[in-house]
Amino acid sequence: MATHPGESDYAGPHPICWTGEDFEHRCQQPSGRRCIDCGEPAGTLWGPIWCPDCDVIRLGNVGRQLEMLPDA
Repeated sequence: MATHPGESDYAGPHPICWTGEDFEHRCQQPSGRRCIDCGEPAGTLWGPIWCPDCDVIRLGNVGRQLEMLPDA
């Protein structure tokens, strides 16, 4: 399963927003806040404090960290 944009079977953060070439965020749920990372308008289906682009990065980092955990 691919986890990086650009791969044909991408299954990383925001998969419904991935067009196969770039993100077209359909998940935007404006919260009236500014993204805590970049200052752009924030709000996604997953939280009110990140913009969609920063949320992709954040969730990708979380996913990679979880993959490094040993199996229980």
